[in-house]
Formats: sequence, structure tokens, C-alpha cells
Amino acid sequence: MSRPALTLVASRSVVVAAASRHGVIRGIADRIARELAAALPRTWAVSRVELSDLRALDGADAVVLGSAVYDGHWMHGAARALEHLRENPPADVWLFSNAPVSETRTEDERMLCADTLVDHGEADEHVVFGGDLDDTELSAGERLVVQVLRGLREDHRRWEAVDRWAQHIAGVLMGHEVPTGGTKDTRGQGIGL
Repeated sequence: MSRPALTLVASRSVVVAAASRHGVIRGIADRIARELAAALPRTWAVSRVELSDLRALDGADAVVLGSAVYDGHWMHGAARALEHLRENPPADVWLFSNAPVSETRTEDERMLCADTLVDHGEADEHVVFGGDLDDTELSAGERLVVQVLRGLREDHRRWEAVDRWAQHIAGVLMGHEVPTGGTKDTRGQGIGL
């Protein structure tokens, strides 16, 4: 009696992680991980990890990394993860930020080091998503900054844009699409990839 032949399927991995102070960007990272898991074939393992142990990023074929933005910069944990990825680069890196939400569009568009990584070819794309400004979660100093910047108090996350971007990443990973490169502002209606 012969045994059935075993078919070995190459397993690939994508890791999704984010640095967040109030949990808003964590929600976006969770959504991206769920969408990727649904869109990618079973040969891909999708992991949603915290940035407390950067070794969780090691060995991944692709990393999707995000951060909340404070004073125009990524949080320390995400910045450390970027440095770690420079030392141990995966094949693909996608970056996302959670922008301040203000009436002043230039405040919302001012973005940090993540754009530079895309410009230098160290990351595939950087996308900016709107945030959720709940001032009950903020410190007195943060509430003052929100007041000065005329922050808009409500949820500005556009889940359809988050889903579209995750599906775009899945398409690139499967070879159906190419990275668009550069920053994409996905907060507005009708903006797509």
C-alpha cells in the first residue's frame, strides 16, 4: 500500500504592529490584521503583535507598522521598531499613521519620518488615517494642545479606507498589485488606492 504524497506549501508571514497611547491606532492595526487574514490565502500567517518585544518582527516576510502621531512624530515604540526593521529588513514594509484631527489641513498633513523611509525605498508605502479624538481620555496638557490646534472631537477613522488599504497590501503580497509608493491620505471620501 502506498502512502499519499505530501504536498509542502511554503508558508509566509505578515506581522501587524502599532504604537498607541490611547488605543485608537491599535484599533486600526487590529482591523488591518483581520482584513489581511481574510484576504490572503492560507499559505500566509497573519500575526497581530505588540511592540514590547521587537523580536516578534524578526523573520516576517512583510511588516505593517503604525503609530499615533504626537507633535509631528511617531511614538517611541514605533520609532524603535523602525530602527529594528532597518537592521533586520523584511521583504516588504508598510507604514501607517493616525493623524491629528484638526480644522487646519496642514496640521493633519504634516508627517514625519515615515515619508522619508518611503522616499528612500525602505518602505513600500505610508498611509495616514484619521483618528478618534475623545478628550475624556486625554491629559490636561493634551487637551490644551487639542484646543490650540482646534481639534475636532469625534471619530474620523474611515474603516472602508482601512479595509481598502489592507486589501491593497494583500494584493501586492500575492503579486496582483504593485505598491503605489508615497503617502496616501485616506481620510477623505472617495480617496482610494
